[in-house]
Amino acid sequence: MTKKEMITKGLTIKHSGKMEGMVSFSTNTANNPFCNKMRSIEGCICSKCYAYKMTRRFSKGFSNKLDANEWIKTEVLEKKDVPFINAAYFRFEAFGELETFTQLLNYLTIAKYNPHCNFALWTKRVDFIYCLDLDHKPKNVNIIVSSPTMNKQLQLTDKIKSKVDGVFTVYDKSTVDSEGVPINCGSRKCVECLACYKKSKTFKVINELVK
Repeated sequence: MTKKEMITKGLTIKHSGKMEGMVSFSTNTANNPFCNKMRSIEGCICSKCYAYKMTRRFSKGFSNKLDANEWIKTEVLEKKDVPFINAAYFRFEAFGELETFTQLLNYLTIAKYNPHCNFALWTKRVDFIYCLDLDHKPKNVNIIVSSPTMNKQLQLTDKIKSKVDGVFTVYDKSTVDSEGVPINCGSRKCVECLACYKKSKTFKVINELVK
């Protein structure tokens, strides 16, 4: 099977909840050392990871599908390896996280050769973003940094902020009520909102109420 075929086979086109109607490509968070470490940190939002719970809750088939995409972390994509993405909006890592810099570059390559599609990637790997050359980031990609700590928006350096499109933070209800945090994510489906996927001249600050 070619890389192009493996990417096409690895797409998730049937999501539920707020991701319903979206298309994505993901790896397995349970296989990611970074994710495993973050889940063990007290106060880290990763301790409430819904994707990790899903890999434990559903049939082995779900995990196997994500496992089959692990090759994207180490094998470099070229133009000939990139399939046509038949979607207007697309999410990288709906169920996982970046593990390697190669993985990030591969996702940007997929976006580069699908200029008709708007891509979004959420990540806590600011170390990879720091090393990213902006010339490698296509205009049709939004990178959103996820704050690792609940109730605390990650403060980004100017260098990181210049390379990403927004920051995403999860809050609990007591903090929202006491501090008046505006919640602008979670009340509707992503496909009905698209704020994270569309380009904006202003830096996006996205806040979600913990589930």
